[in-house]
Amino acid sequence: GVGGILGLGLLGVGAHATFTPSATAHQTISSGTLGLVLFSPTAAETGNTTNNLTLDPITTSGATFIQQERIGVKNAGTDPIKSFTVTTSANPTNGLATNVMACVTYDGTSTVLYTGPAHAVHVVQAHTVTSGHFVPLRIQLYAGTVNTNCGTKTGPGLPATALGQSSTFTMRVVGTG
Repeated sequence: GVGGILGLGLLGVGAHATFTPSATAHQTISSGTLGLVLFSPTAAETGNTTNNLTLDPITTSGATFIQQERIGVKNAGTDPIKSFTVTTSANPTNGLATNVMACVTYDGTSTVLYTGPAHAVHVVQAHTVTSGHFVPLRIQLYAGTVNTNCGTKTGPGLPATALGQSSTFTMRVVGTG
């Protein structure tokens, strides 16, 4: 009766109200981790199982040499890695470091990923690495005429000014998921 008429008066003629039930939704979204590391069977190497791995130092008294390192690019995270890049740097950048060459292949194959100056290695791989898995690589550091996984390399060898010097090469890996 009267309450209904008063209610119409408050709303006004032609006015209306729409009532909807309230709705809520809840969804948990979680993400994994990207965790790309380098590792080597030589546990003495600095940075083993990090993204910066310092290889065994090079000290040579001869103009011709070859030094091999087995390394792996491992996904220590939970999300798959879609591609990775491996680069190097030398310390110190002396006559030895600037004259050392590098051959990078998949370990156990002759598939060449890089051949050129060791201080400028740049390997980009569109290679999916799932969690807990790794890609085995081999890097050969050399000077002079030597047989490598990249083939026979013919070079002049180290200059006399580089003999007796020491240098280390650090490999770095970064990846994208």
